[in-house]
Amino acid sequence: MHTYDSLQPGDSFTFQRVISEKDVAMFAEVTGDDNPLHVDPEYAATTRFGKPIVHGVLLLGIISKVLGRDFPGHDHDGVDDPDGKDLREHDGRPSDDEQEAC
Repeated sequence: MHTYDSLQPGDSFTFQRVISEKDVAMFAEVTGDDNPLHVDPEYAATTRFGKPIVHGVLLLGIISKVLGRDFPGHDHDGVDDPDGKDLREHDGRPSDDEQEAC
């Protein structure tokens, strides 16, 4: 398994996933982005794409999954300080100082 520090130019990772019409419909329902370009085959057929296309943000979520879970892997989250300490070693709740800053 790689870490961020061990990655070198030319390293690669292959990931394959079929995104179904149901995936797109569920994403549209959850987000409210029901742009006909994504969910209406008849409308999408009149566009330069010729068929519905996947939401760009859905694709970004998959890219995020690959970078966060697959390559370099879920054992390294990239949130280390220079001394190697995990900067997220707490219970996940903001500190009092962080809450006041908001």
